[in-house]
Amino acid sequence: MREAGRRNLRGWVRNRLDGTVEILISGAEADVASMTESCREGPFAAKVDRVLATEEEDDGTPGFTARPTG
Repeated sequence: MREAGRRNLRGWVRNRLDGTVEILISGAEADVASMTESCREGPFAAKVDRVLATEEEDDGTPGFTARPTG
């Protein structure tokens, strides 16, 4: 959440029931790329095995929010 805010990105993040994390981010191309690279490291004490990135449609979410686990 902090990293997305720092980059002025829009979208959302949620934990998934299978232990993965799903993120939809929208913003300037360089900022999205920077955020994607940040996800490869993850937050303190996180174990990141891989990051899969695909292009999706912007869903119009204002700001950057946390969604319930799903």
